[in-house]
Amino acid sequence: MPRKPAPPGYYTASEAIEKLHITEGMFYKYIGSGKLKRYMPETRKQGFYKISEVDKLAAIDSAFFGELPPPDLDGVFTQAAAWDMDGVATLAKRELDSQIDADLRRAWLAREPRLNYVVKLADGTVVAYLYMQPLQHDRLIAYQKGDIRGWHITTDDIEPFEPGQARVVMIGGIASDSRVDEKRRSAYVALLIRGAMRDMARLAREEGVTISRLYAYSSTLEGIAMCLDLEMERWGRPTRNAEGKPRCTFALDMTQSESLFFKPYKASLAEWKRKHHLATHPQKTALRPVQAPKQASEKSTMPSGLVGWRAFSRLHSIGESTTQAAIETGRLGVVPGTWIVGRASVKGALDQAGRAKFYELYHDKPQFKPCEQCPHML
Repeated sequence: MPRKPAPPGYYTASEAIEKLHITEGMFYKYIGSGKLKRYMPETRKQGFYKISEVDKLAAIDSAFFGELPPPDLDGVFTQAAAWDMDGVATLAKRELDSQIDADLRRAWLAREPRLNYVVKLADGTVVAYLYMQPLQHDRLIAYQKGDIRGWHITTDDIEPFEPGQARVVMIGGIASDSRVDEKRRSAYVALLIRGAMRDMARLAREEGVTISRLYAYSSTLEGIAMCLDLEMERWGRPTRNAEGKPRCTFALDMTQSESLFFKPYKASLAEWKRKHHLATHPQKTALRPVQAPKQASEKSTMPSGLVGWRAFSRLHSIGESTTQAAIETGRLGVVPGTWIVGRASVKGALDQAGRAKFYELYHDKPQFKPCEQCPHML
């Protein structure tokens, strides 16, 4: 007996699978991950899927993996300029109820103009935008946890890109104009994503812009779907924001990612590094070996003068994730190796220079707790 058709405004599972151009197995992965929601009417035994939600997922996927914007599209992709910020603020307020005004956005842009993009019409109307910010790690983590909001971020929190210097980057926001028809809106998003993809590759190739980790959060279905399409991993447990909306956080290790979105960027960065001999000549802030170290696979008693970086972080009430980010971005050097301390295995340690650098980085942070040996100096 054939199944009944979907109620108005809904797709059946087979219709949704056809619309998304995915396998049945991938479709149920979408449901299991929360990327797509199944609705179960009381009078039905089978689930259905909202047309609006499925179509948005299809539009996002096509922006990453296929359909080109139509040649007659009236929008133009460009790097955002100061005069675009009024339009960005208006769009963000309307679509996301954002409280970030145009003046703050202009200040951010003046501090670091790269990775800020818009799609706009001939009359200057902004119909889509995307911006990413290289932030100080402690402020980025506070943002991810919900301790601060976007309007709390100041220009001092932004850490401008420098050639070959790794940065942790937050996807600050992305939105498009919902007042236009869905097909045109999808085309604007596709144009925005493709343009950002090309420009990121250009920045890596020409300027050595280096991103070690990418972070994001979203309270919308399309935002969560986009993070999953980027192959970002969940960061922390989902919570609810002050307005009661679900808040999901994500992170991506750019050095390990195989995401299709970032392949052009990674290839361009590798080209820049080869050109500047960084692949064979690491920066001075990279991991520092001690004299005649044992192989990491060999475990021995930790030499005097060294202390495990994790224990040192805890001793001073600095989060391990904060210290790890400083190590990954080259701001804090550690001695590589694996040692036995008590009954525990410890990997990576700080020597006197590392402890002095740690003190320099964090002694003025509110959460910093001095130990009996502070201040650590060379």
